[in-house]
Amino acid sequence: EVLPAPTNELYKLDIGGDGSAEMYWTKVKPSSQPPPPRWRHSANKMADNRIVVFGGFSPSKDQPRLNDVWVFDTENENWTQPC
Repeated sequence: EVLPAPTNELYKLDIGGDGSAEMYWTKVKPSSQPPPPRWRHSANKMADNRIVVFGGFSPSKDQPRLNDVWVFDTENENWTQPC
């Protein structure tokens, strides 16, 4: 049995665009380095093709709370961290 743990994996829900009612989850393989693993973070849609992720908790005992911002571009499937 695998217990839940912080992760930096990202999945998208594919909805049948061909008129079918089939839906399935696909793991996203980003073209850039993803943010560090986390849990209990906030994520919100920004514009039509951006998801903003803020903070959360890290598995690190040295820095358990995260105070960072990451942006995921859903068209290019890449992560960036604003300055």
